[in-house]
Amino acid sequence: MREASHTLFVTWDGPAQNYMESLFFPIFAHAQCEDLRIDVLQFTWASDEQVQGIQKSAAQHGLYYEHVPTIARPKKIAVPLSILMGAKKIVSVAKQRKIDTLMPRSIIPAAMCLLAIRLNPELKLVFDADGLMADERVDFAGWRASGVMYRLFRDWESQAVRHARAVITRSFHAKRTLHARAGAGLDPDKIHVLPNAKDHTIFKPLEPQQRTAVRQKLGISDDALVLAYAGSLGPQYHPEEMLALFRLVQERHEDTHLLVMSGMQDVMHDLIQDLPESVARRISVMRCPPEDVAKHIAASDLGLSLREPSFSQQAVCPIKVVEYMLCGLPTVMIRGVGDLDERFQDLEGLYVVDDVTRTSLEQCASWCVKTLQPKRQLWSEGLRAHAIEEFGMDSVSAKLRALLMSR
Repeated sequence: MREASHTLFVTWDGPAQNYMESLFFPIFAHAQCEDLRIDVLQFTWASDEQVQGIQKSAAQHGLYYEHVPTIARPKKIAVPLSILMGAKKIVSVAKQRKIDTLMPRSIIPAAMCLLAIRLNPELKLVFDADGLMADERVDFAGWRASGVMYRLFRDWESQAVRHARAVITRSFHAKRTLHARAGAGLDPDKIHVLPNAKDHTIFKPLEPQQRTAVRQKLGISDDALVLAYAGSLGPQYHPEEMLALFRLVQERHEDTHLLVMSGMQDVMHDLIQDLPESVARRISVMRCPPEDVAKHIAASDLGLSLREPSFSQQAVCPIKVVEYMLCGLPTVMIRGVGDLDERFQDLEGLYVVDDVTRTSLEQCASWCVKTLQPKRQLWSEGLRAHAIEEFGMDSVSAKLRALLMSR
């Protein structure tokens, strides 16, 4: 009789992250079966209240979860000290929980797991690269590509790729990059592209009467053209350009509304405070409860994903695009973020802009009024079908299950 596989997912996160509850926990819950268990070990500097929320969510998903406070001081040795202490903790949890496979997410957890495997060589490694973390620091956090930290993190990344029996990425761009960096002799077939997934039974189109009811609560008519955005409003998400696009659409179609769902409402409030009342009153900004996000997206007409492209961003899978498509929503995105623009280049309803210049936004606004409005319903079914095939919870969790159970 084949022995069940037991995986420990190891991650390192800040206090503002909620992706565990909204993304990984549902995937792990669907992937688990009689022959596979997935436990979660999270190193985090989240507050006690935030940790309690994560613990509650893990329990609801039937997952074992343990958190470890991260080390912040002394700053110069916090990372290496964290890796050393983290490795010891991982070995202890692996022994206690009878773990056979470690699955670190990103580079610092990978360094912990590499050291843990030296302490216990029987442990196997599946590396969830989940983007290009060191390159993100260069693109957005001021690191230098020639700097010591960047070179060190890149070395840990390549060690994890070479040592792992399987590597997980979110895009084919990331797969090619990691394969090239790992050096000659690495089998490219051990690098697997597993995109982000969402539950298509939650993110789905609404019946007409449901759509009307959601819009009525928001004070929006059935005939209005609604542009929706859900997520962070950091500068790399171009909130100013998103607002500019809305205004350009509104110039062409007066009854246009912008629905912004974000935990960073102050950013948008600051941008709209000086707008004419006729414009501002058609913008709804809210912190939307997770259970309402899907309904609000599905009640809209167009999803916005104006995320800044860069080298590191080729390795991501924009989760909001996944949610929009599952709801049957046409979507505007920037070329070069992940590889969805290449994989779905002929898919009607996915509008790709090269940049967020005035010219590009004006062309997009014209498309919204002249093409999107009359064809939105016709595109909805195809968008959703493609999203279920590529990003459906059943599809992605089955691939993860097969990967973790392979010997």
